[in-house]
Amino acid sequence: DPETAGEPNNLQLERTALYRAIMQGSLPPLLREVLTDKASWQMARLRVVFADRARAESGALDFHQEQIVTKFPGVHNIWTTLTPPGTVANRDTPGVQFYVGRSEAQRTLRIGTPEYEALIDRLNRAAQAGEPGDSEGYFFRPQLSLGDAVLFDCYVPHASYIPPAAQDTRVSFDIRLFPTPDDRGPKPFPISQ
Repeated sequence: DPETAGEPNNLQLERTALYRAIMQGSLPPLLREVLTDKASWQMARLRVVFADRARAESGALDFHQEQIVTKFPGVHNIWTTLTPPGTVANRDTPGVQFYVGRSEAQRTLRIGTPEYEALIDRLNRAAQAGEPGDSEGYFFRPQLSLGDAVLFDCYVPHASYIPPAAQDTRVSFDIRLFPTPDDRGPKPFPISQ
């Protein structure tokens, strides 16, 4: 973050430009609804995906669910592009894609089971073949500009998407939030302003 780049920022979330931007928009009421006023954050990170490289070398991620990344219950992910104004993720640069299917089925899958592996394999094959989805759902590839954000829970299958016409590199930021009703945790995310 440009506001805290000169010093460690693992405990300085409130001082970052991103935090201030999130708290000025329409996101805080939604965060309070899904996370309560007491939430913590984990794994804030940048990702770079190159449009001009083979997928295996581009930095793109295959389909996965956040439940494999962190074990905290109630995890939600906020994803935003950090591309220049006027540049659109999923049009001009790589972006993110979501699988919209039967959510009750996605919520019952457990990591490492044959059913989970079959779903992820099916989604990756369909996406790589250029299909719009599969027999149980479709891929949603929102066009996102600087300042747009998507919020999704730990069960939504998602992956990087590189549009065929994309020319530019994508830089994105994502942060995982989870409710901590009894313990604010080591990294509080104050949303009760």
